[in-house]
Parts: sequence; structure tokens; C-alpha cells
Amino acid sequence: MAARCLSRLVAMSLYARVDGAPTSYLMQRLAPFGLDLYEFPGTGWGVRTLHDRPGGERVFSWSNKEVVLAEVVLRRREDLAAAAVHAAEAGRPLTDESLLACYIVAEEREGRDTWFTLYRSTLPAFQPSAISSAGPGDRALLPRCYSCCVKATYDYATKQHAACAAALGAVDEPVPELDRYLRAFAAVRARSFALDEVVFRLGQPSPLVAQRPDGLRRALLPLYDLLNHSSGARTRIERSEGTWRLLSEDSCAAGGQVFNSYGDDRSNLELLLHYGFAVAGNGHAGIGFDVPDLLSALATACPRFGDPRVQDSLRRRLTADETRRRAEALQDLALYSLDASGDGPRPDGRLRAALDNFQHMAVPLGCTEEEARALPAVALDAMLQARLDELVARLEEVGRDVEAGAADGAGGCWRDHVVTFLEAEREAIEGVIKGAE
Repeated sequence: MAARCLSRLVAMSLYARVDGAPTSYLMQRLAPFGLDLYEFPGTGWGVRTLHDRPGGERVFSWSNKEVVLAEVVLRRREDLAAAAVHAAEAGRPLTDESLLACYIVAEEREGRDTWFTLYRSTLPAFQPSAISSAGPGDRALLPRCYSCCVKATYDYATKQHAACAAALGAVDEPVPELDRYLRAFAAVRARSFALDEVVFRLGQPSPLVAQRPDGLRRALLPLYDLLNHSSGARTRIERSEGTWRLLSEDSCAAGGQVFNSYGDDRSNLELLLHYGFAVAGNGHAGIGFDVPDLLSALATACPRFGDPRVQDSLRRRLTADETRRRAEALQDLALYSLDASGDGPRPDGRLRAALDNFQHMAVPLGCTEEEARALPAVALDAMLQARLDELVARLEEVGRDVEAGAADGAGGCWRDHVVTFLEAEREAIEGVIKGAE
């Protein structure tokens, strides 16, 4: 299974070939910078340097008119601007990623900007991600918790489409079909970049766009999204006047591939959800749990927590918070995470706070002092063991599918990356359990 080998590599191509070869536009665009596109063994199409590059050298540059933010979309498309006005006046402003997705679809239907038409010609017809790749059958290959995350991500995208459809319909503009919108939304999720509005002097944000609390704005940056992922790769963007530049701090010999890191602190779940791939040996071995995982582990740690009334009360309270967070404009999967990399497992703030809270509840519920003291450690052990059992079962299921020939085509590629994801998490948990012995 050749694709299985690809899923184990640190780098993964987001570049899509057009009729099996790079577009002439891309080759012409890269040539002045001593770059071209090359089909590397393992990673597929990537950016190749044609000369030795010392660290800190410019990789390429682009002009203001090539950089697309939501505010740019509103200036270029009066149809989308009218829809954004309607949504904002109704108290439900559209998100930046929704406007960028609508822009891709609108320009595909009726191209008005030559620069963006050229960029759009480089986008894949199908962008692998949880939004576009994982149907119910494929989601079932993941542990239940992560399958719910994939569904939540898909549901979030469909709600964004519904908001755009309502706004466009209200101003008598064409509404993008759901399937086409989701493909564009997946491309935006995978290929856009978060820019600091102060650092890059982006100007005042539009009141017609839902504002992010972190001061970042999503933008499409041509060429930058051609770089494949490699953990530890160091690139940075500089802006001066009307010119944007990409620099790499990594040296690269002639004929080598120029990489970008999509986020060294991103877990395999994030990579799988946004980009459709997972990395074996990911330095950030994050393991996520949700409300059912917590409640099951609590019942194991202290039988009093297994009381149906206690379980129901906790489930209602925790699920309400989870639902709210997953529906926010900056979607939060609301997981309770454990970092299994480095020396010993480290619960994140949310998981630690939850375990502390349950520990304080233990004695009033009738648990012994000893059970209360041991509750955080015992609950963590129970969650890890339950997840390990689930991972083993899923890997066996995938193995049966492969033997039956059910992993061919695009779905098979998704399954290959799911296998990498499952195996990486299994190894991380086995390492934690072994270290605790």
C-alpha cells in the first residue's frame, strides 16, 4: 500500500497538480526567485530551490494585491459586501473564513479579479480535510471522541454555509451549493494564514466581519501555501510598504525542498482536521478526551461518581459548555487534553481544573478520603487505558478493511493518514503507561 508509506513522512503536500503537472502560472511565478515545483519522492509536489540558500534568505515575495483578507473581499465583491451588511445588521456578522470561502466560489462562478483567478487555478479540486474527506464510515475509524470532533467540525462548516446562504438570499444574490462551499471552506482552513493585524499593519478591521478576540486575521497568501509541512521548519513573513516577503531561517542546498511548519505545537488531531494528514513521531503528542471519557473514568476512579443521578447532572452541565464552545466563531473543540510528549504526561489547564473540581466533589458525594486523593491519577489511568483499547480495536478494524480491499482511492488515502494518527497515539499512550510502571 504505497500511500501508507507517504502517511508516515514528516512532510505532506497540500499542493494539487492540475492535469498531472504544475500550472504554467506557478512555474512562471516561482522562476524569478530561483524556485520551481518538483515531484519529490514521498512528499509529492513541493517547492524546490535551484541554488544553495543560506538561512535568512528571501524565498519569494508578493504584492498587496495578491494578499486576500475578508476586508479585501468586501471591496472587490459588492454581492458579498451586501450580504455581509445584511448579516451584520441582523447581529450575526459573517466570519472571515466564511467570506473567503464564498469569495472562492463567487470568483469561480464569475471571475472578476485576474490575480485571484490565477491563484484560484492553483487550488485543488479536492482539499483533503475532516470537512471534505471524512464521511460517517471514515469517521467511525477514529476513536469515538475524535469522530465526534470530526462531525463537530463538519457541522460547524455547514452552519457557516447556512449563515452565508441566508445573508446572500436576503439580498437576492446566488447562494453557493453546500458541497461547493464546503470544498472552498476546506481550502480556506488548510491554506489560509493567521496574520497579526498590528505587526502587519492591516488597518482597521471591518465591522461587517466577525472579530477574532486574538487580534489575528485570516488571509490567503499565494505561493506560501505551496510549501509542504516539516516539523521545525522556520519561515517568517515581513512586510514593507506594498511588498510582502517570505524568508526561511533554514539553509537549503540546490535541488532541496523548501519547507514550512504548519505549527510545531499542533497535535495530530489538528493536522488531521485541518489538512487531512497526521505525522508519525509528532513532537506534540496531544491526547484529547471529551465529556463521556471523563464521566466513564470518574465512575472507575470512584463508584459514587457512577450513580446515574450524578452522571446525568455532570453530563448536562459539561455538555452544555462543550456545545457552546464548539459553536463559537473561533471554533473550540472543547477537549480535555493531555500532553504525552517529554517527561511524563501533562494535563492541560482545562483537564487539570476538571480533575481538581471532581476531587473536591468526591468526599461530599460519599467517596473516602483515600479515593478522593487518588481520583485524578486513577481517572487519568482509566482514560488512557480505555483510549488504548479503543485504538487497538480501530487498528484491527482498518486492517480488516485493507485485507478486504476497502481502502482504495481517495478514501483509502484518508484511511492511511488515520492509521498514522492511530498508531502515533497508541505509541504515545503505551509510552506513558510504560513510564508509570
